[in-house]
Amino acid sequence: MAQATQIKQQSAQLEAQSAQIKQQRTQLEAQSAQIETLQSDLAKKEKDLTSLRKQLVQSGNVLQQVQQSLERVQLSAVLPPSTTPFPTLEAPKADKPQTDDSLPELGNRLDKLFSDTLSNLNNCEKTAQNTIFHLVKSIS
Repeated sequence: MAQATQIKQQSAQLEAQSAQIKQQRTQLEAQSAQIETLQSDLAKKEKDLTSLRKQLVQSGNVLQQVQQSLERVQLSAVLPPSTTPFPTLEAPKADKPQTDDSLPELGNRLDKLFSDTLSNLNNCEKTAQNTIFHLVKSIS
């Protein structure tokens, strides 16, 4: 009789251990799923980071091109037309001789070009700042 009681107690203990093992297994499976989700999220963040780095490089290239254009525009405003290293904005028409009256028009066009270039430069700067912001945000 004592042996039957002992066997029942051992059986109950084994069932309790089995239930504990099942619970631990369920927890491990849940943790494994969380790890897979985190790995997937990390891979996506790395892909986003790579994309943002490419955008940053492109923004830097555009910014550099705009700065070079701005320098050329500034040079063309200072240098005489014969020494300007790039084509003028608009060649004077052959049937309309250039007079002192057309200089304000040229000045207005130059001002507009300068304004447009500056606006493009500001847009590039904002794009670069946004790209850096998103890059830093994605790293965090």
